[in-house]
Amino acid sequence: MMSKMKYTPIKKNQLINSISTLKALSHSIQDWQQIMQEFNDLSITQRKDICQEQKRREELLKKRIPNTDKKMYLTCLMVDLNIIASTYDVDPTTVCMCVRFRLNEKLVLK
Repeated sequence: MMSKMKYTPIKKNQLINSISTLKALSHSIQDWQQIMQEFNDLSITQRKDICQEQKRREELLKKRIPNTDKKMYLTCLMVDLNIIASTYDVDPTTVCMCVRFRLNEKLVLK
């Protein structure tokens, strides 16, 4: 059974701080409002698929990149985020948001 979308109120500065952190990880230049819109437009199924793909890719990364090479790991992670994003025609930060927030919530500003 598929759960329904729930609207989750979030303070503007809290959302911007979260998105800014995720943008730094994904090296995105997209506006926070566009990222929020993309996130809210994704269905639960799309979000679930994005999370599963990210988890699969991260497991492969952990096997292939030594723990000592953090810079290479982060670079490969950024590339993977961009690959997933291109599959769903969204910004890489939107992919991060799918991992960061619940699958069944749409964000609305307080």
